[in-house]
Amino acid sequence: MEWPRIKTMILTILLITNIGLLSFVLQRAYQGRQMQQEARENAILFLHNSGIEVDPAAIPGQMGLLPQTVKRDREQESRIASALLGGAVQELSWGAEAFRYYNEKGYLQFHRDGALKGEFVEGEFPIQEPESMDYTQQVLRLLEFEGDVVASTGTAGEEAVTTVVVQQSWKGAPLFRQELTLSYKNGCLVQVEGRRLNGEPELDPSREPISIPTTLFQFYHGVTALGDVCSRIDSITEGYLNPLPNGVGPSDLVPVWSISTDTGAYLLNTLTGELSRADPGEPELPF
Repeated sequence: MEWPRIKTMILTILLITNIGLLSFVLQRAYQGRQMQQEARENAILFLHNSGIEVDPAAIPGQMGLLPQTVKRDREQESRIASALLGGAVQELSWGAEAFRYYNEKGYLQFHRDGALKGEFVEGEFPIQEPESMDYTQQVLRLLEFEGDVVASTGTAGEEAVTTVVVQQSWKGAPLFRQELTLSYKNGCLVQVEGRRLNGEPELDPSREPISIPTTLFQFYHGVTALGDVCSRIDSITEGYLNPLPNGVGPSDLVPVWSISTDTGAYLLNTLTGELSRADPGEPELPF
């Protein structure tokens, strides 16, 4: 048999083999998607039979957020203090727990758990319009704090006071319970207080989220365990929680679902399935 014909036969066999393997892989992938879709539909049906209605479109198509770890960045804290206070700053420390940076304009104090407080001499940070969000965004940029304004209040009179509350976000995902409150008095920024990420998150490959059907089942069991009752899920928002760190190592950035229902709101840990009420009360700040 001539070599060209042998070569053609070999190539044909290889082509048929590759087509068969590709067909097998595609079939397995299709079956996997079918199983995932059936599990999702069964979880939605379970909620329906348990008296909880949910629009399938409100449920995320996949787990979009992965767990992270956050290591405190002391250089960032010093940089932020210098940028906001302007010029040289002095440093005062309380061990590894807290550091205060100050000069004649005021101070900024950073804590290991991300708590932040700053007080400023009235008149050092004047603004033309206390209600202006442009100035608020400028202050947030100096604080290297990305987020959205979630509340704003003001009082009139001889000492007009305006407060603006901003919820932090990271790469577009909201960080629940991470908020800064900016206070303005007589047209001047006089205080910032709240909690922030104290470093840049890094992917934690040692953990991964549970499946979406499991998450839905865990929601029902969590609501029951809390002794609550609801009949409808209105919305689900993916975001993160940054629990207070244990010890001196990095803290966790935990992916969660913020679930709004007809009777209340909840946060569901998508790594463990643990459910908690969304507003357990304001955490105590170490000031």
